[in-house]
Amino acid sequence: MKFHLSRLPSKGVHPCSKVRDDVTDRVKSIIAMKEEEKEASNAKKQRLDDAKPPGIVSSPKPPVSAETAAAKLFPCPATAVRPTASPLDAERCIAEFFFENKLDFSVARSSSYQLMLEALGGPGFGGPTVDALKTAWLPKLKSEVSSQVIMDNSLNYACVGNHILQSYGSIFWSPCASHCLNLILDDFSRIDWVNRCILRAQTVTRFVYNNARVLELMMKFTGGQELVRSGITRPTSSFLTLQSLLRQRSRLKHMFNSPEYSTFSYSNRSPSLSCIDIVEDIEFWRGVEEIASVSEPLLKRRGCSLPI
Repeated sequence: MKFHLSRLPSKGVHPCSKVRDDVTDRVKSIIAMKEEEKEASNAKKQRLDDAKPPGIVSSPKPPVSAETAAAKLFPCPATAVRPTASPLDAERCIAEFFFENKLDFSVARSSSYQLMLEALGGPGFGGPTVDALKTAWLPKLKSEVSSQVIMDNSLNYACVGNHILQSYGSIFWSPCASHCLNLILDDFSRIDWVNRCILRAQTVTRFVYNNARVLELMMKFTGGQELVRSGITRPTSSFLTLQSLLRQRSRLKHMFNSPEYSTFSYSNRSPSLSCIDIVEDIEFWRGVEEIASVSEPLLKRRGCSLPI
C-alpha cells in the first residue's frame, strides 16, 4: 500500500494515479525514514558483532508470540489485590445483612444458605448459625440495630415481652393491632342489647339450617347466598352473620310469607313462629343496623368484610 501511494516502483505494485501529491510526498518521507532507521540498526548490529571476541556466537532470540506482542502493545492494568476478610468480619457482615433486611433466623438452617456461603467463602465456611445470630451477634449489634416485636397483649405474651425488653435494649414490644380489634369486637358483643340481637339472629339461622326444605327455599330466595358467615373468631362470625342477615332482610320476609313456605308442615309450629316474629320485628332490625354500623369498619380493618 505504501509503495502504491508513494508511486515508487516496486515489484508487483502499480503506482496510484488518483492520489494527491501531498499524500505522495508524505508517504515517501515515511518510507525514507523507515529505511534510514533500518540502515542505522544494521550498522549498529554490525559494530557489535565486530567487537565480540572470536569464537562466541550469539544465540538467536526465541520467536515472540502474537499474544506477547499484543500484550506489549496493549498492556493490561494491574489487577488490584483485595485484602481477604477474616471469618469474623465475614460473619459480622452476614449478621448485619440478616438484621437490616429483617430476615427470619431460620434461613440459616437451609441447605442453599450453606451452599451459597461455601461458594463465596470457600469450603468449610459456614457463616453464623441461628444460635449465633440470636445470642452472639444480636447483643453486639444491638446499639446499631433496633427491632420491633409484635405479639398478642394477653398476660402470658406481655410477660414474654417484658423479658425481651430486659434482655435486649434495642428490641421493643408492641401489641398486635389485630388482637386489639378482636378484643374490641369481643367486648362489644358482650353488651346486653348486642348480645340479645346476636342470640335472636342465631335462632333464625339455626332453624333455617336445621331444616333441609327451609334451607333449600332460603337459597332459592337469596339467589344462592348464605346467611351464616364464618370468621377467625366467634365475635367476628357473629357480626358477619348479622351483616348477611341485614342484606337478605327483604328476601327472608318474602320467604316466610310465601305460599311455598306455608305448605310446610312445621310452618305453624313454635320454632317457625318465633323466626317469623324475629324477622318481622322492626326493633330487631334497627338493632342489627346499629351493630353493623359499628362493627363493619372494624371488620374491614381486619380484612373480614363481606363481598359486594
